[in-house]
Amino acid sequence: MDKGAVLRFLNSFFVVVFSSFLFFGCASNSQNAAVPSWYFENHQNSPIFLKASAEGASLQEAKNNALAAISADILVQISGKTEKITQSSSGFYDKNTKNEIKSELTKITFTNPIIEKQEFNGEKFYVLVKINKLELYENIKNELEILLGQIDKTYLNSQNLSDLEKISSLQNVVLDAKNARNKTEILRALDTSFEGVKIMQKLQSYDEALEYEKSNLKFALESEEAIFDDFMKKIVNESGFKISNDAKLKIKLATNTTYTSSKGWEIAKSATTIQIFSGSKLLKTQVINSIGRSSASKQSALERSGQNFYDVLGKSGFLTLLFK
Repeated sequence: MDKGAVLRFLNSFFVVVFSSFLFFGCASNSQNAAVPSWYFENHQNSPIFLKASAEGASLQEAKNNALAAISADILVQISGKTEKITQSSSGFYDKNTKNEIKSELTKITFTNPIIEKQEFNGEKFYVLVKINKLELYENIKNELEILLGQIDKTYLNSQNLSDLEKISSLQNVVLDAKNARNKTEILRALDTSFEGVKIMQKLQSYDEALEYEKSNLKFALESEEAIFDDFMKKIVNESGFKISNDAKLKIKLATNTTYTSSKGWEIAKSATTIQIFSGSKLLKTQVINSIGRSSASKQSALERSGQNFYDVLGKSGFLTLLFK
């Protein structure tokens, strides 16, 4: 065999060997990266277990993703089964939102999750996880019963408080009632025989009790500055309360405004002291600083300072002043 033939033979040999290496190497990598067949199966829930499959860069991540998928499945069931409770004539019922229930689901601790299947393909972990549905149901039911007991106790104690203290206590009741509603919806998704309507109606009654107390709480308003007086009335009304000259509670505003001019602008800087009295007893005090600018007049600058006072205090600020 001449030298040229030898070279051609060697070239052909190396091409075949290299091609084989690439083929088997790629086949090996493809085999290692294969997703397990059971991962694509439709894993049906049973009366006892809830199941979900998931993947992750680690075994723990895959497990967490599977538990999140179980939570999402419960949320889908809630969305499909939620019954609309008829609103009372007062219209105070605050319906659960999907996001609130989703938030409640993230707080659930899935006790003793079982990894039924797991596989690592060289790149990712794949798992099939199941949790005991009956155990989860009992745990959440116990949490709900404890929460309902706490709500009842707080509500009963609130009946002996002063007007402001009662409303503050009822606001806490309503927040707890919202959590109780979410737990009730989760229980109804886990077991359709769970009687949740009566619980939901009772929880709704706490909302109505709060709104009733707020609607009957009146404030007298005393202010020497009409602009700030008007904005304070707006804040009180938006907070669910009423203004009345014969109210036991009084809001007293004292506004001190200084004016300056700069480059054609009139500037009004105001410091408004808010005092809340019950009879002659001072309950709360707060100072709100505001500022207004106008190229037209001092009066216009003062009006904008009043608007800034409204923006700074607002409904949330007023409620914080009252109840914190």
